[in-house]
Amino acid sequence: MSYSISIKRYVDFFETDMAGIVHFSNYFRWMESAETELFRQLQIPIAKREDSIISGWPKVETNCTFIAPLRFQDQVEIVLTIKEIKNHSLCYNFHFYKIENEKKTEAAKGSMTTVFAKFNLLENTISASLLEEELKNKISTETNQ
Repeated sequence: MSYSISIKRYVDFFETDMAGIVHFSNYFRWMESAETELFRQLQIPIAKREDSIISGWPKVETNCTFIAPLRFQDQVEIVLTIKEIKNHSLCYNFHFYKIENEKKTEAAKGSMTTVFAKFNLLENTISASLLEEELKNKISTETNQ
């Protein structure tokens, strides 16, 4: 069984393009918002700094397929599912649904791979790091509930 979270929001005017539909770049922003909510629900900081080391989650692969347009003031549900947990990375699937009259219509779907990395500010280097056990344990615990 995989672990999923969902967030709901309304499309803001500034997220639309000249045609009145959501600009494609916003789907990637919404993916990151869902990822932030995932970490919030797991009660794990998505980024932290210890002395000259900053740990975080740079993206190494993203994609999105657009199925139906979303417009200003549409309600959208973003569902993030953890597809795979690797030694250094998490792979997510995303589904975007337009919600209208309690009916869901798929508007887009995508995926993202993000790597746990540490940035050394003194040496100006970045390197992938092993996922912390706390994160793996919390995902495993939530999945089995």
